[in-house]
Amino acid sequence: MSSLSNLAVCVSLFVYSLAVSTSYGASVVRVEGEPGKWSLSHNGKTYFPKGAGGKASKELLAEMGGNSFRTWSVDNLETSLEEAQRLGLTVMAGFWLGHSEHGFDYTDKRRLETTERKVLAGVARFKDHDTLLCWALGNEMEMRNPHRREMWEFIDQLAVKVKRIDPNHPVCTVVAGIPDSTLSEFRDLAPHLDFLGINSYAACPRIGERWRAAQMTRPYLVTEFGARGSWESPKDAHGIPLEQTSTEKGVFFRNSYRKSVAAERGRNCLGSYAFTWGWKVESTPTWHGMLLPDDSILAAAEAMQEEWGERPLRNRVPKISQIQKDGEMMFSASASDPDGDTIRWKWTLLSDTRDYTTIGKGLALPKEWNGAITDEQSSKANGSVISTVQVKLPGNGVYRLYAYCFDGKGGAAYANIPLHTKNESSK
Repeated sequence: MSSLSNLAVCVSLFVYSLAVSTSYGASVVRVEGEPGKWSLSHNGKTYFPKGAGGKASKELLAEMGGNSFRTWSVDNLETSLEEAQRLGLTVMAGFWLGHSEHGFDYTDKRRLETTERKVLAGVARFKDHDTLLCWALGNEMEMRNPHRREMWEFIDQLAVKVKRIDPNHPVCTVVAGIPDSTLSEFRDLAPHLDFLGINSYAACPRIGERWRAAQMTRPYLVTEFGARGSWESPKDAHGIPLEQTSTEKGVFFRNSYRKSVAAERGRNCLGSYAFTWGWKVESTPTWHGMLLPDDSILAAAEAMQEEWGERPLRNRVPKISQIQKDGEMMFSASASDPDGDTIRWKWTLLSDTRDYTTIGKGLALPKEWNGAITDEQSSKANGSVISTVQVKLPGNGVYRLYAYCFDGKGGAAYANIPLHTKNESSK
């Protein structure tokens, strides 16, 4: 970097230090141990992040036993840090770095210098907050990146400069899964990162096993995990991804956490962040959500509360089956409640997004077709409540039928199934 660029960085940091005055006691976080025996310490005490990432209520997160949350950028970070302080949580603070698919070039020195100035100014501004846990430099920038070596070298050099400003908080970057190429790049090109953040879904239960097999000498932190993604799910006869029920997702969350987080605690895993705390439209409005828009608790959130082990369950959520086709446009699903609570059903038909490749940004809520559910009946069998509906599709296209059930005490479950008109199915 040129001397002029260095001067610009120094000026930016000085301006921020004058502009922001904090009364917080700066936290001191360390990665401690040796290969195969890693842990984090926060202000001298062993600390294991039991967290989630997402926009939903952090008060609810704390009530359910979570102790940390993740951000993907420093936008509104001051508010997040203050909220964490109020609730007794910590924050994994992320910086959003450029992606090749969005036009960012890791060989463009001017853009790298601009990115560096922004990151270092952010570090200088927020480094002295007691609820800050660590820094994450970017999220999944390696994907479809033609300049991976340059990317890794930039991140490693940036980590060195971050640590000069803030020696009290570890620094990592976050990747999508751990193919052999990513592991070797992390090992050989980024020696100054304290650990690796890993986003993993279907493959999450195998992270610990793969990490040990690769004989990695630094630890990892699971920065995103959850249900199978649409890109790794089975598809129907027309190539439309099939979504797990919320009940199946709860089992999936639990299995991932037990195998690659809890089993690796004190060994190679420093903690984890489940995804997503709240809801978002990604493939469908329900695919990654641990909660519904009204904060109804789903099996994924329930599973994490049990695995975190900090708060007892006060209510268990309903369990739901896959939706079955019973005849020409007749569909049914069954549900039961572990506490014996009365179940209320809601069925709805939405246009399907048909966009299963837009990951991370979130999509607009698909159109809801009021009046598409023309008849609904319920019955009981073997302790379950069965709901059966008649559906009328509004026209040619691809739709998705959703069945929701609620227990009246804040718990919910759902299932969905894609539906096609004949004209659309032939395309």
